[in-house]
Amino acid sequence: MIGAMRGEWLKLITVRSPKVLIAVALLSTWLIAGLGANDFEGGERTVDLLSGSGSLAVVLLLILGIQILAQEYRFGTIRTSFTAVPVRSRVIGAKVVVGAAVGGVTGAVVIASGALVSATILSSRGYTLAVDGRLLELVAGYAVVCALSVAFGIGIGAITRNPTFGITAVLLLTFLVEPLVTAFTGDAVSRWLPLTSSLGALPGFSNDGFTFTPWYISALVFAGWSALALVIGGLMVERRDA
Repeated sequence: MIGAMRGEWLKLITVRSPKVLIAVALLSTWLIAGLGANDFEGGERTVDLLSGSGSLAVVLLLILGIQILAQEYRFGTIRTSFTAVPVRSRVIGAKVVVGAAVGGVTGAVVIASGALVSATILSSRGYTLAVDGRLLELVAGYAVVCALSVAFGIGIGAITRNPTFGITAVLLLTFLVEPLVTAFTGDAVSRWLPLTSSLGALPGFSNDGFTFTPWYISALVFAGWSALALVIGGLMVERRDA
């Protein structure tokens, strides 16, 4: 298992697309955090400006998870991976452990660096970003959600085996299917959906009744979806030819 994890780490750091996705996640968070701080006029806690600033990063890390596995099927390198580690569940497990670790660290760095950008802009305007338990909770929440996003993406990649199809399906689910379900059913159903629950697991991001309170209840819902995707994907990987 250690050898498989080392191999997955080498794949991640030697391929360009993970670096690009992580860089875009960072830049988008800095931009959103900066815009929020620049428009701040008082009346709310400054830390709440950060609650949704990394929401795009969550989606980008989900896409990273899809690519971690589906790209190997696309280019045929999955056969080499399965030859090196004949037990396929170990390959999937190594991808999940390494991918989730990268996602968790990225999530924490994304929101912590976004806080630094926000604090700098707020300071120039005479405001202060409170560094307290609320900010620490936000960093922890992003770490958890981003780790789960990568794991969920790996499950989707295992099911689809095609990065284009997997990414398209996730984007349609995020921007079309779930909003339509929410519009017709309200919070009774939407809070149980995978992408809605992932955003609801970001502390302070949604307080409109469409997600659970406290945030970690939504995180448990999203963890359940991630586990389901991985179980289904893992069974399909075991039963289909590489």
